[in-house]
Amino acid sequence: MKREELYLQKNYLKEIITNDFRYIGEIRSIKPINHNDINSKNFLVECKKSKYVLKFLRNHQKKRNYQIQKILNKANLNGIKVAIPMKNVSKKKETDSAVFLFKFHNGKIFSGSSKELESFALELARLHKFLKKYKVRLEPERNFQTYQILSSSEFREIKNHIQKKSVIDKTDKIVIKKLEFLKKISKSHKIFEKEYESFNFKKQLIHNDLHISNIMFSKRNVSVILDFYFMKNGVVLEDVTYSALRLAEQTSRKFIEIEKIVNNFLKMYSKYNKIDNDELQNFNYFLSKNSLARINHILRNKYFYNSNLWIQQLPLHLRLLEFSYRIQLEV
Repeated sequence: MKREELYLQKNYLKEIITNDFRYIGEIRSIKPINHNDINSKNFLVECKKSKYVLKFLRNHQKKRNYQIQKILNKANLNGIKVAIPMKNVSKKKETDSAVFLFKFHNGKIFSGSSKELESFALELARLHKFLKKYKVRLEPERNFQTYQILSSSEFREIKNHIQKKSVIDKTDKIVIKKLEFLKKISKSHKIFEKEYESFNFKKQLIHNDLHISNIMFSKRNVSVILDFYFMKNGVVLEDVTYSALRLAEQTSRKFIEIEKIVNNFLKMYSKYNKIDNDELQNFNYFLSKNSLARINHILRNKYFYNSNLWIQQLPLHLRLLEFSYRIQLEV
């Protein structure tokens, strides 16, 4: 039986908790959490005294996963509002490196209030300041190459693939319509990245996946930042701009309002953690980087690996990418 099929069996889940996290006490219930299930499967574990989230990662990168768990524990000790991984007390020599248990945090996603925005700006700045001091050679995420810029030959292959299809689906039509736009943006990114090292941008650990479901609020304040398993060494402006864009898009579909929220968030964040001027001068590149990377990943999966992974998010990221090059930074 495949590992993922085992994860769906409650007896197997109870066995894992009993072996690895037995100190949490008697288990009353285990329920699947409504989640996209792309990178992990998640279960709510209710015990007599507390609630937990049991997470099964799909990557099975033992060294990387434990590196991140160590970072989260250290962050929590430094007062950073992150999901707290529970200690695995299994006596087995070999435990499942993709299984983690976290304390459950009550909270809601971003509602659009300025107080929430200010609270997140502060918490993100505190997180970045902590990560800047944390020196570790983090093992790269295994699938990072699928996020790289699509080449000219890959664009041709995608176009040929669609043209040869007897039945063109909705996604194919979207891709054909946006293909020239994507080629243009990809070309500009390639040109910039050839000169990237000459800018001497300050790199450090960043979250790298700050969408709305990974930031929880309680009483208008950040209660917890979740899901650090895409963490990488990068530039803080990648985190700042992507999270600002995702929060803004959650609030409004009107471009002028989205632009205003993104600029307001940058001003709020900069009060707590100054952003380098070289980075700000390349604001639109960093603003667009994460959305383009996700589009690359989606298109490679669909047209080269016959997978619809994240396909439902393609229109969103295309929209965010278009916004990224229209938004102007207020000086």
